[in-house]
Amino acid sequence: EDPATPLLETLVKAPASKASAPSRRLVSGPAETCSQKNRSLLAGARAAAGRRAVLVFCDTDHPAPRDWLRRLVRPIAAGAAAVTTGYHDVLPTDWGIASLGRAVTVLVLNLMQGIPWLIQPWGGNTAIRRARFVELKIAELWATHVVDDVSLAGALRRAGERTHRVADAQLATPLGVQSFALWQQWFVRQWLYLKFCAPGTWVAGGVVLHLLAAAGIVAVLQCGLACLPSRSGFDAVVPALFLFGAGLVALGLRSFHPRPGPPVQWLQACAVAVFMGSWCHVRTWGARHIDWRGFRYRTTWGGRVTGIQRTADGGNPQSG
Repeated sequence: EDPATPLLETLVKAPASKASAPSRRLVSGPAETCSQKNRSLLAGARAAAGRRAVLVFCDTDHPAPRDWLRRLVRPIAAGAAAVTTGYHDVLPTDWGIASLGRAVTVLVLNLMQGIPWLIQPWGGNTAIRRARFVELKIAELWATHVVDDVSLAGALRRAGERTHRVADAQLATPLGVQSFALWQQWFVRQWLYLKFCAPGTWVAGGVVLHLLAAAGIVAVLQCGLACLPSRSGFDAVVPALFLFGAGLVALGLRSFHPRPGPPVQWLQACAVAVFMGSWCHVRTWGARHIDWRGFRYRTTWGGRVTGIQRTADGGNPQSG
């Protein structure tokens, strides 16, 4: 029932040429011990011919430049890395706060990938040498886990294997009109992956966002109180400087995005993104499962799946 099926059928039937290799469409069957995505990835990895030296994992909804694959694999082919990853930019089709807010969130994650000790593979844009994939027993790991990239990152970290970021292997993600509910659903799921698979990062990220949100609220309140007749205007200097500095940082972020929209809406989206991130983190505190594309995965610490059930939306891709 996947919406990509008609396109895949067209590609499979198209004759191979110098620009396109022969293709196969695989049906993985329903997952029983891991997420459906992991089961599908493993089906593809098993079906890939043994002579293929590199496995590449990518999502279906991210347009790529024509030389994307060559760029992503080049460091592996040159022997400079065993694992490479690119990232993506969310390109909203409207300037609504929710749409821009998700673009802001992904942009921050993208920029964090530029910090060497924070680089980790992203499941929508990753290549790995097959021999290393086998040595690290990634197939066995994915066969019982709820998420691909966060669990892969943990395995690489334990093995002392660094992920090579390929900045020019960037993908684009067109985003239709985004509601706050969809943005929240996506944000909660990102936090849940970290909670179950990388709890230290989950705690650290939550603390940072909660502090930023609290600082913003206090600064606004102090500026408001300073306007009262009984208060001195000088009381607003420090909080006003904080808010001004935060605005400059937000505008600086805007310069890194290929389609940021109007400055005013961008600033609003940056502010809302901080509070949305803080709120979504709070929502994960007591969570014991992950809802993803029509399925509920009961998950242990470490990300291992202990049970799967279909949810009310029936697997609607928009729920993911």
